[in-house]
Amino acid sequence: LGLSGLSPAEGQAVHRDLKRARLNLVLANDLHLVYLITPIRIDINMKHEHWEKFWDLYLRFCDLDNAVAKAVDLKQSVLLKRRGSSTDPESERIARRFYVALMLRDLIEERTHNQVAEKFAVPAGTIQSLQDQSIMFASKLRIVCQRLGWADMEALIGKFQSRMSFGTQDDLLDLAEIPGMKTFRARILYD
Repeated sequence: LGLSGLSPAEGQAVHRDLKRARLNLVLANDLHLVYLITPIRIDINMKHEHWEKFWDLYLRFCDLDNAVAKAVDLKQSVLLKRRGSSTDPESERIARRFYVALMLRDLIEERTHNQVAEKFAVPAGTIQSLQDQSIMFASKLRIVCQRLGWADMEALIGKFQSRMSFGTQDDLLDLAEIPGMKTFRARILYD
């Protein structure tokens, strides 16, 4: 884990998350993999309005999103408590990371930075920064997976790292990798 650039505490958390994901990975939608490439330590200032937004989104989760929430141990009680007071740090870290994963998922569903920023009530620059951080974090995860001999997870994370880089769905990835090709142009060509 030392060569990945993660601190010992982050390395332990990453190992725990990846090990758990290898046993319970929800592949029926993108959210679980997006959660995994969302950095462990997220520096996002979640105000009361963000926790309220998160709660509203949580209440509308589809069955697959609920399965991912369960797989990563997102506790409903944290969302209820954070709307009013603090909770234990680990559960809050998971909740913050999940909230950011929801933002990042919107990016790979080909929504613009401005659309995601408006939906989640954060500056567009924050969305760009989170995207960049997740791409870097995915690189670290790939090194961890390589060192652990988990080629399956390394391949999945690598695919999502590329998708996050281009902010695109899987079907556009080959087109999006063409130099100068924007996602919206790739979508027009593909459709």
